[in-house]
Amino acid sequence: VLDDDVFEDDEHFYIRISNLRRKDGKPFAEIEVEGEDGKKTMQANCQLGTPHMATIMILDDDHGGIFGFADTEAEIVESVGAYELKVQRSSGARGLVGIPYSTEDGTAKEGQHYEAQEGELMFENEETSKTISLAITDEESYEKNLIMYVSIGEPRHVAEGKAGEGVDYAKIDAKRPEDLTGK
Repeated sequence: VLDDDVFEDDEHFYIRISNLRRKDGKPFAEIEVEGEDGKKTMQANCQLGTPHMATIMILDDDHGGIFGFADTEAEIVESVGAYELKVQRSSGARGLVGIPYSTEDGTAKEGQHYEAQEGELMFENEETSKTISLAITDEESYEKNLIMYVSIGEPRHVAEGKAGEGVDYAKIDAKRPEDLTGK
């Protein structure tokens, strides 16, 4: 399987095992086998089993990926100081990609229970995880459980050296694979 930078659909091929034989070319030893009808026959002591065919899937990883949180919920104590929230990139890790994020009030209030955050995580080519550091305020007094939210926005491809510009994948896809891989 050759890796290239061309976006394409997932592909598959089959491997079929057939024509079972010994490496040295000699015949297999035979054993006596009794059939359901009670009749005895001689058969090779080695036979091809099932399944004798496998499907190999080649999943295309030449795209920016899918972004999400490692955990959808987290319970933390306010004395933690800062909580590191992990954002993961899966199903592809090509290119420089920016992911906007922001915090939002639930029952926890910005400035009183946590410090508001808004920014953008920059995932480098082949980078699969980043963290958002959330500052939690310790009030040192009893209060009920509070909830805050963190959301991430739509991924933004960043052309190398040109912050804010997207990658034109049509140009990359139009190139011959040999030009992209150097082979």
